[in-house]
Amino acid sequence: MYKRNFTKELQEKAKKKLHETQKRREDDVKHIKDWLLKQPHLNARTDEQWITNFLRGCKFSTQKAKEKLEYLYTTKPLAPEFFSRRDPLLPEMQEILNRNIFLPYASPNDEVLIVRWRNVDANKVSILNLFKVAFMILDISVSDSDTILITGVHIVVDLKGFPMASIKEMTPAFFKKLAYIICKGYALRLNGIYFINCFPYFQTIFNMFKTFLNKKIKSKIKFYYDNEESSFLKDIPNDVLPLEYGGTGDSIVEIGPRWKSIIERFRNWLIDDERYKCDETYRLNNRISSDMFGMEGSFRQLELD
Repeated sequence: MYKRNFTKELQEKAKKKLHETQKRREDDVKHIKDWLLKQPHLNARTDEQWITNFLRGCKFSTQKAKEKLEYLYTTKPLAPEFFSRRDPLLPEMQEILNRNIFLPYASPNDEVLIVRWRNVDANKVSILNLFKVAFMILDISVSDSDTILITGVHIVVDLKGFPMASIKEMTPAFFKKLAYIICKGYALRLNGIYFINCFPYFQTIFNMFKTFLNKKIKSKIKFYYDNEESSFLKDIPNDVLPLEYGGTGDSIVEIGPRWKSIIERFRNWLIDDERYKCDETYRLNNRISSDMFGMEGSFRQLELD
């Protein structure tokens, strides 16, 4: 996440790629905020930055933004393993934050998130907590960055030293839930997803997850094996990569602690965020029901118009 000025160049990029203008942004944010306030079952964030980034991720389609917000807030009470106990000072959170597993970094024009599996100790770090921290980073970025949904983000997953003991936690049900939340609940602007240092049968494991991804995300995924690690450099601008990955950015020993500090600074925000969710007892009228990632209960699709 990069604290950029909303420059004329970025305004032009937002207008060209996302159909954003100042008037449209103001009108659509008000429309979404008014809509959220009329949904008794949704206790949702209504701050301008949060709503704006959902609109940007949906290219200012208010219908799509409503659908994603509805899905996210309906999901949260059904997936407490990802959206509860998000205090970064808890021991299990500190265990992850101290290991430099997640490395969000940015240059003035690009964003990258590097995930280093070599730093995961399966005896001390659960997969559920790992992705809980990933969602914490995502939520902070959506809430605090005025430009991340304009520039988009590159995601680099470094599988070197992947702990094979973690595979037992990666069930099809887990992959399905994770994929549905990411694809349906968040407005992401992905420039690319690069799996580097893949081990021989990684794609076989990944296919369980890939089944639940939408076509657009699938088209952005690339795989690089051990002897191809440097090949992904052509896909990402040099200045957005850390020194250890052949870039000209900061080093990992600087990026990791910096983001740990940012997450800890958002402690009160993350704890308070747990109250923003759906309460089905207040949902009005009978709605169309559909299965939500195979969990108990159903997702009743709100009439969004």
